[in-house]
Amino acid sequence: MRLATIIHDGAPVAALVEDGRLLPLLLDEPWLRSVRGIAGSGPDGLERVRAWAEVAPAEAYRDLDEVELGPAVPDPGAIYTIGRNYRTPGEASGDVPERNS
Repeated sequence: MRLATIIHDGAPVAALVEDGRLLPLLLDEPWLRSVRGIAGSGPDGLERVRAWAEVAPAEAYRDLDEVELGPAVPDPGAIYTIGRNYRTPGEASGDVPERNS
């Protein structure tokens, strides 16, 4: 199952991607309307999305060129970064920290 976020009526909504078309996931449960909510719901949420999509009419799908794509997860809970790529204040601009693989 592939998911995307589209802008639907001015708001981000999860969409199911299938055969180059998108199905906006306008489910009754608001937590299943975002990629984050679906990911957090686990297998049960994915099954509900699958079941809903199976009965969706063909005309509910939209072509890719008809939609505005949004960020994959527009409402992340947190963003973690590692500062290894930042220089220490006063460090010469040409110095690059070693990278550990």
